[in-house]
Amino acid sequence: MFSVAFAQELVVLPLTVFVILGGFRSLPKDLENQARVDGANFRTAFGRLLLPMNKIAIFVAFLLAWMTSWDEFTYAVIVAPIAPSYTTFPVTLQNYVSRGYPLISATFALVASIPVIILAVVLMKYLKGGYLSGGLVG
Repeated sequence: MFSVAFAQELVVLPLTVFVILGGFRSLPKDLENQARVDGANFRTAFGRLLLPMNKIAIFVAFLLAWMTSWDEFTYAVIVAPIAPSYTTFPVTLQNYVSRGYPLISATFALVASIPVIILAVVLMKYLKGGYLSGGLVG
């Protein structure tokens, strides 16, 4: 299963880096400069100002990476051995669909969607925060 995880990481890592880097580039440069003027070093400005302001991009990258990995089928079929004890959830679902078990297939599809729904509901409270809520003092 290490080969499946490694192949999946090669696909997911550039996507997450692209999303998080885009989030940091969208932040105003003046906020970091103002923190530096106020006496904060780079580590403090990053940890207390830029990182909390970029939490939306970090959570979006996490959700994209997790959902891409959760629904991965291609690498699991190609790279993983053909032993039943090593099959992943999407491969097992495909086996039941191809054998003509619609009720079991629907049950597996429902079970596969439950963690995604729970994760989206739990993380929704973090995504509701304001874009510049931590950076501007009124």
